[in-house]
Amino acid sequence: MRTTDGLMKGELLWAEHVCESPLEQWTVSNESRATAIDGPTDVKGLGYGMPTAIASDLEWYAVSPSVSFDEGHGYEQSGVVHGVVEVEGRSPFGLDEVSAWRCHRWWTNGSDIPKMVMLRTSDREADVIFQTPEASLWTFSLDEHGWSQVM
Repeated sequence: MRTTDGLMKGELLWAEHVCESPLEQWTVSNESRATAIDGPTDVKGLGYGMPTAIASDLEWYAVSPSVSFDEGHGYEQSGVVHGVVEVEGRSPFGLDEVSAWRCHRWWTNGSDIPKMVMLRTSDREADVIFQTPEASLWTFSLDEHGWSQVM
């Protein structure tokens, strides 16, 4: 469920993303469960890990004006993040003036995807499938080069 104020709730998920001041400040709070793994290479192929509670309470602040993408499909903006991240079984860690970047991009399924979104495609099996509100399916694969869209 998503309301106009950026609140999302579901089983094992609570997230609230609030635009405090357009193009200047965002508050991003999340509580969920993640999968703890022993190392980054375990992400692909292992298929399991230890369910682990994770929470974050972050503030994002702009340090420069937004810049439009050349393709006209959105914008990007540099900023900094302050806040705390908590992972079950570990000490909380704080973020203070950490360099950050955000973007807002859009396109319709079936149209040319902006270069920034995907630079390559894959014929591999899907690792994740997203379903849009319009019931379109986007299928992605993960390898050592990052995410790519499966065609």
